Amino acid sequence: CTCRRGSVKARDLSVDMKPDAPGEKERILAAGGEVSVGRGNGPSRVWCDGRVGLAMSRSIGDGECKKYGVIADPQIRKFDIDVDRGDRFIICASDGVWEFISSKEACQIVAKESASASKACASLVQAAAQRWKKAEGNYRDDITAIVVPCDASHCVLGVVHSSSEVVPLCLEFV
Repeated sequence: CTCRRGSVKARDLSVDMKPDAPGEKERILAAGGEVSVGRGNGPSRVWCDGRVGLAMSRSIGDGECKKYGVIADPQIRKFDIDVDRGDRFIICASDGVWEFISSKEACQIVAKESASASKACASLVQAAAQRWKKAEGNYRDDITAIVVPCDASHCVLGVVHSSSEVVPLCLEFV
């Protein structure tokens, strides 16, 4: 996220890996998985043995879908971060954050708490949890976020547990 002269600008550094994306769909089908198109506003899904409907084509922890073409390999992209140009922080977050919050809005939420990465991360995670509550009632996806200040040597990881409590953890980079 870039902050210059009071305006906040988001720059997406990643692309969602969806099951119906070119290359992703072919790999899944070749491995025996099925890909369904999204219904209404719902996402496309990978179906593994007709049981598991995963809304992404790459995942670290969904072992059941591994044999059906879902892989954990990340897509690597390189970006220059320029503090002089106004780059202030990077937000890494799970799909539970991005379901109801745009990149620009996430940057605005975090920028309001620019003095504290811990508070910024907690505000983003809490905003995502509130959106899930409003849209889905008691159901929500995992909500995890990391805020990395570009001019600091630490980042903050915020996780919302099922009790809706935000637990900030500090990670120091050496």
